[in-house]
Amino acid sequence: MTHHNPLNEICIEHIYSTFELLGQFNNLEANSRALMLKNDAFSQTSSIYSAYLLRIVNMDSLYTSLQFSKPGFFRKNLLDQYLRLYNDLKKDEQILSMGKNGHIYKIFLEYAKIRFELINIYGELSKANCNTYSAILDHVKVLEWDNSQSMNFPSLSIGIIKEISIIKNLLLAQLSLISYNFKNSVLYTYLAKNDLNQWINNLQTQIKHQQETQTLETGKAELEIPNNQKWLKKFLSYTLAKINVYFNIILSKKSSEILHQINLKTDPDPLNMIKNFVSKNNNILNISFIYSSLSKNTSIRPDGGYSCISTVPLTGIHSYPAIFSFPNEPPLNHWPNIISIIQSKQKHHQYLQTDSFNKDSSSKYSRKTLEYYSASISSLSNAASYLMGTRRYNEKRKRMVKSLSNSKDNSGTDKDISQSLDETSTVPFFFYDWKISISYYMIKVDPDVIIVLIYECQNKDPTIIDFLTKLVACLRNVTLFEQLKVDW
Repeated sequence: MTHHNPLNEICIEHIYSTFELLGQFNNLEANSRALMLKNDAFSQTSSIYSAYLLRIVNMDSLYTSLQFSKPGFFRKNLLDQYLRLYNDLKKDEQILSMGKNGHIYKIFLEYAKIRFELINIYGELSKANCNTYSAILDHVKVLEWDNSQSMNFPSLSIGIIKEISIIKNLLLAQLSLISYNFKNSVLYTYLAKNDLNQWINNLQTQIKHQQETQTLETGKAELEIPNNQKWLKKFLSYTLAKINVYFNIILSKKSSEILHQINLKTDPDPLNMIKNFVSKNNNILNISFIYSSLSKNTSIRPDGGYSCISTVPLTGIHSYPAIFSFPNEPPLNHWPNIISIIQSKQKHHQYLQTDSFNKDSSSKYSRKTLEYYSASISSLSNAASYLMGTRRYNEKRKRMVKSLSNSKDNSGTDKDISQSLDETSTVPFFFYDWKISISYYMIKVDPDVIIVLIYECQNKDPTIIDFLTKLVACLRNVTLFEQLKVDW
């Protein structure tokens, strides 16, 4: 066997065909092609390529099935496999890249690298929330795939490019939803859907062409959608569902070609969830999605404009506009109460953050002084003075928390301050105003969007708690991201 001969045309054709079949999610046929390369290997170089190709085929089935996204062994194991593949390829670079084999070697290297990065991104998505979208997007933006050889295995190249593009555009759409930008939310969602359709249509075309030109050993007749593509379709559906609710006022007034093409029928359907639940409970006066933009220099206009952004900040109760309201117009007579609750919770949250910072600072300073004073006994009186001040601060803090924890205050309200009102809270905040016999349930979807349900009943209703918990899990994409961790 000659040691360093370049690959012949037959071996190169086996490699191209194997990658193309992987792009069509036909792992069984791809494995057959990789074995052909092994049988036809005439040199050390072709034998090495054959071994690498068989490794890739076996690993790729785990990737497209999303088995790696489950916690623990699977993701770490596949990440390690791709990392070892990449490192092994680098070790064999001198042999594999010699002569005319350079472009083939580059394909193998780029493939190992892009799969490794995508596994990491899916891992980040499985734990994602609205505060991590930007960081994940930055990771996606740096991914690159060399498309110069796409004509040799178009299904794989187009698939990788489209997969990256779909994730990027859906993250951009999610960030646009958070900033309440209608135009960008719809645009990026449309681009993601267009990419997904092109990916699927290209696969169907390539499979049909292959069936017409040659007989596949496995007799594969139709496209089987893999789990990574199924999950991306779900991500698209969840994004459309959120658009349906956030921009319901605008969508009811606008009809355009792009809106028609993205098709606003979704699964899940939070809009119908809301309507069905409210219609079955006569004690619910209203459910509204309130946008609080006090932290910004601009305000939103939920009733018009593609950007929905007003350069003139709104004031008073209008600085908390309802971007969605059902079954009627927002009951503005309740807005002073609602705004007061929101603002008090925000102040309480800020106090807790400041208190946490002070405790951290005190702890660091305390450790520093103890280390310092252990080397300087003459300064013990200063340490005692500092510790006395810390004790007074802690006693004052306890009195403030005890005061805040009173179940009723002078305004005649019953509230539970132990529950937070931030975008990470999973349980709705409950507030009962006994003067008007009205209960308010509140929970944040995004940093600036709060769901407020107004209810004519004093006691906490577990069905409302359950409904709002499921609704916000849907709108935050919690349910979607958790699907990456389960068996498919």
